[in-house]
Amino acid sequence: VPWFLVNGEFEVMRWWALLLCCGAAWLTAWKANAQELSPNIDGKLNVTQERELEEVLMHLTRLYMDGCSVNIFYDSDQSLALVSQYVQQISQSENITFTLTIFKITEAILMDRNTWPEAQCDINVFLLHDGELLFDHASVNHFLASLHDNHPHALWNFNAKNILVALTSKVSEFNAGKLFAFRKSLNFLQVEFTEKDVLFNTNYPYQNIDKQLLASYRLHKMNSTINLFPQKFKTFNGSTIKVSTFEHPPSVLYIYDADHNVIKRDGVDMILIAALESALNFTAEYIEVNKGELWGHEMPNGTWDGLMGMLIYEKADVGACNVFIEQDRYDFIDFTAPFNFERGCFGTPSPKLLPRWTSPVMPFTSVTWASFAVAYLVGTALLYAVYRASYRKESIEYNSLSFDFLYVLGFMTMRSPYTTPSYPPLQIYLGFLWMFATLITIAYSANLVAYLSIVQKSPPIDTMKQLRESSLRLAGPAFWKTQFVASIDEDARSFENRLEPRYDLENVFKEVEAGEFAIIENKQFLELYVAGRYTYGDTATIRIVKQCLLPYSIGVGLQKFSPLQESFSKVVLSIVEFGLTQRWKTEVISEFRLRYLEEIALKTGKEAAVGDPLSIDHLLGVFMMYILGLILAALIFAGEILVQRMSK
Repeated sequence: VPWFLVNGEFEVMRWWALLLCCGAAWLTAWKANAQELSPNIDGKLNVTQERELEEVLMHLTRLYMDGCSVNIFYDSDQSLALVSQYVQQISQSENITFTLTIFKITEAILMDRNTWPEAQCDINVFLLHDGELLFDHASVNHFLASLHDNHPHALWNFNAKNILVALTSKVSEFNAGKLFAFRKSLNFLQVEFTEKDVLFNTNYPYQNIDKQLLASYRLHKMNSTINLFPQKFKTFNGSTIKVSTFEHPPSVLYIYDADHNVIKRDGVDMILIAALESALNFTAEYIEVNKGELWGHEMPNGTWDGLMGMLIYEKADVGACNVFIEQDRYDFIDFTAPFNFERGCFGTPSPKLLPRWTSPVMPFTSVTWASFAVAYLVGTALLYAVYRASYRKESIEYNSLSFDFLYVLGFMTMRSPYTTPSYPPLQIYLGFLWMFATLITIAYSANLVAYLSIVQKSPPIDTMKQLRESSLRLAGPAFWKTQFVASIDEDARSFENRLEPRYDLENVFKEVEAGEFAIIENKQFLELYVAGRYTYGDTATIRIVKQCLLPYSIGVGLQKFSPLQESFSKVVLSIVEFGLTQRWKTEVISEFRLRYLEEIALKTGKEAAVGDPLSIDHLLGVFMMYILGLILAALIFAGEILVQRMSK
């Protein structure tokens, strides 16, 4: 300060100079404080923010890390120093125990499967100054990229609590919540530092919210009552979720208008999706699967089509249409809790009507007829032999083989003989022969009445062995080929090369009814079609083989590592506990049958009633036997005349 101001001279100027000096000192202090409260360009936190970071980490440790497996990732030497301070601080805490692993973020570390183990409780903390390596890694679906490897891996832990700590404005300004890995993570928290506060943000991927503030704290004012990992998928606030599906009753049944546009989606799976919509407050956007693909299968080039392909390649969030939960699919997609159980079964043509003219021979099997013929011939020969060997001769008529043949035939037709034996040897023999013939005749007559009055059919196919031995071709979706390959049953494995992949199931059913094909599909689907479209009156033209494949659980298909799994499964389990799925199934079957009621009634009218009087068709076999006898008698008569003329 100049001397003349101190001496009291120029008093006004002195006060102005003092004010100027104070202003300069205040400005210098403000600039220093401002510089302390914001990160430097090189990313180093100021002292205040370092203290805030320590408090944030300890706050998270006390709330969430006890008993867990904790992995800390850092990307610079400055963040390593912060990690060291944190480790020193938690080592002094006696009430918290967890497993800690520290990683320097490098491409090799991020691409190593061992970096991403899964335990019951996992927490990943990312301390980022730059973040580029991690962001590049998190933006890629590594599971999809490694799909063709023997053991594909996501190179991420989606079930862990993933905490991203932004140590620079560069990291804070980057929209990390939109990256693939953080979108799929069930729990994601982003921590940022401002001049005054610590901000805690998360994302809501299905609501298109990449960053939303959960809480903000100041130093020494952390609030433990606020949940930093809320259930983000408990409600979707009207967001849109894409559902892949196709018509496949009773799981999915479409109601069409006059122009064949879908006006309503019914069926067990669609009612379930509607219940999920209501419970979780989202809107389903339906994406139709191509009719030639249905559930889809893995093609020779390793890609997938159909419903599976839509989930694998993230064209849909959910897949709903009688989706079997099985290992080949679980390798590529996830599922909700099961809401139904199903079996793979075979549909075959119903036994065909046997020709009416075969009725006279149907009461006995071929073995029985052969045994009867042998007994008849032996009986005739023995009658002749007994007569010839007897010391006391019976009537001379027994000495003729033709007479003995007709005599035994009379026994077989329950006709009383006009000539009876006089002595015990022949009497005893013919007595037992008569008893035998009577029992045989009664058994034949009783069965003959049934075969003449009731329509007879060919033996049904009840086992996979019978189907294997039949001449029927086998059709169905290609999915079943993988099930045949994995089966331990020899008969089931034999269908691997026999199966003809078909997706036009409507046409396949017609070919089954025509007797050309058998179809492999789930049992409920077969039951619905057989009862709803191929049963006329009491007669079904398609029959389900009794022996089926092992049962499968049915769930809603989800993208691999989908965060929807937990919330969807809770609702599904509640629905199953109330038994609603079985009720829905009954209602859908009634609806399906009403759709084809006119067609069924038309065909039912053509069926013959069981109680109709016997027609010439019923007795065709009897008349054919009569005509055959006349022809045989005529031939013998003609032969006799010819022999007589030749002898003259």
